Amino acid sequence: MIAKHSLSLRLLHWVMAMMFVSLFAAGLTMVSSLEPWQPSLLALHKAFGLVALVLFVLRVCAKFSSTPVTKSVNESKLQKMAASGVHFLLYCLMCVVPLTGILSQYFASKPISFFGIVSIGVKSEPDIVLYGLFRELHSLLIAVFALLVLMHVAGAIYHHFIKKDDTLKRML
Repeated sequence: MIAKHSLSLRLLHWVMAMMFVSLFAAGLTMVSSLEPWQPSLLALHKAFGLVALVLFVLRVCAKFSSTPVTKSVNESKLQKMAASGVHFLLYCLMCVVPLTGILSQYFASKPISFFGIVSIGVKSEPDIVLYGLFRELHSLLIAVFALLVLMHVAGAIYHHFIKKDDTLKRML
């Protein structure tokens, strides 16, 4: 029998994966369009960015409250370090990317509404320098995040099809 991650971790993993891919696609679409629907997509992007941040907190809680799954002992020290490093950076970016988006909007004095239920307060006067800094940082970190996700997926494919171990199956 395969030792799987907890159901909560598996669900959060896949929901967040779909959410970040959707947020990435929406972000690319927004910045390349001046269509009338762009502000609506931006509002959804902001709201789901907040959802992603809340899910991140739940994921960290689930990770630390779950029993760790035994990992493959069949890896070199370098592979283990690479996997740990990628996972650590992915967790960091799951938190920092939404925060930089929130901060860019705060310094632009543009409110972030959580589906019209509650709004995050904004700076009364825009600070264009800090807005620009956090917007650029948001974009840069998204590019790094995308690269790390590709590495993560490549690692899962490698384990499943080349090494033929249970690494991927533990998250299904």
